[in-house]
Amino acid sequence: MEHIIDELSHPQEGGAVLVHDILAFQEMFDRNTYNTFKDRLQPYYPYSELYTSGTIASSGLALFCRYPIARCAFYPYHLNGRP
Repeated sequence: MEHIIDELSHPQEGGAVLVHDILAFQEMFDRNTYNTFKDRLQPYYPYSELYTSGTIASSGLALFCRYPIARCAFYPYHLNGRP
């Protein structure tokens, strides 16, 4: 995890912040992991959202954005895969 954050948060070394406006991570189920990413990426991606239904089978979708998130929606699927 630390290596991923380091790669993303070093613009002087060609990290992702030079080329991406939005970062999206799937299967980020743990809020502590999300908070670690959020804290470290805050200078470059000040806006973020975490979508989780509270179960390990949720999407665990984390979004980090350089610009304000004007509107967002999340449609979770049931555990059997049907809406």
